[in-house]
Amino acid sequence: MHRLLLLIAALFSSAAFAQSGDLAHQQCMTAAPSSDPHHVTRCFANYLARLQREQTKLLVQLRHALSVPSREGANFDEAKRQLNSAQAAWARFVTADCSMSANVFGLGSAFAVAEIDCRVKHVETRNARLKALAREL
Repeated sequence: MHRLLLLIAALFSSAAFAQSGDLAHQQCMTAAPSSDPHHVTRCFANYLARLQREQTKLLVQLRHALSVPSREGANFDEAKRQLNSAQAAWARFVTADCSMSANVFGLGSAFAVAEIDCRVKHVETRNARLKALAREL
């Protein structure tokens, strides 16, 4: 019964995710044949890869912006070290958090979707934070 509730929660989570505003991902989800869970997993994986490429670009931009001399009262050298430290800690957190989420489902068809869905949500949130930081510089 508990697994059924978790599966239902994952499906609602996936449905909410599909409505997150990313047109490419929405199209991928609606084109997925309901009988092919591997298609959905590939869709999530492709979207995640795109988000990760976006994150890499954002980090490069931020590191570059922090490489110029700081304005008065700012310490860009320390901020750059903290950005790198925060990114490494965030990556470790996401790995642990999403592995835990996937292990709740066990080795079934929801395992891969749960883990990728978790990673997508974390990367979307992190990218939004990195964009906000870039605007502040």
